[in-house]
Amino acid sequence: MKLFRMFLLVALGAWLASAADRRGGSSVVEATIPQMRAAMEQGRVTSRELVRQYLERIAFYEDKLHAAITVNRDALREAEALDRERAQGKVRGPLHGIPVALKDNIHTTNMPTTGGALAFDGLVPPYEATLTKNLR
Repeated sequence: MKLFRMFLLVALGAWLASAADRRGGSSVVEATIPQMRAAMEQGRVTSRELVRQYLERIAFYEDKLHAAITVNRDALREAEALDRERAQGKVRGPLHGIPVALKDNIHTTNMPTTGGALAFDGLVPPYEATLTKNLR
């Protein structure tokens, strides 16, 4: 059953990808959140590069896993915006720029929240869950 969708913003998700980072040769599958954060702080990787790795991983495995009900179409654009913020010295918190996957029953205002039910197909909630707000 499809229980998850990708909500790529600023938090968890390292278990989704294994593509190697071009600059450091590290795999985001093996990287911890503190390691990804440190790599971004040191300029060895960008949020855009992390998101690209995750999207490649999703594209490779989704036909078999059926784990991502929805993938954020704006993920790369949002990652680039977060990279620009970081370059300007604005870091929202310790998860700034780290991709996240949310279960499909967590409300987000920029993507459908279906809970895996056809009855809610295309439902975009009018408010965000507290969890979503805190992750942003």
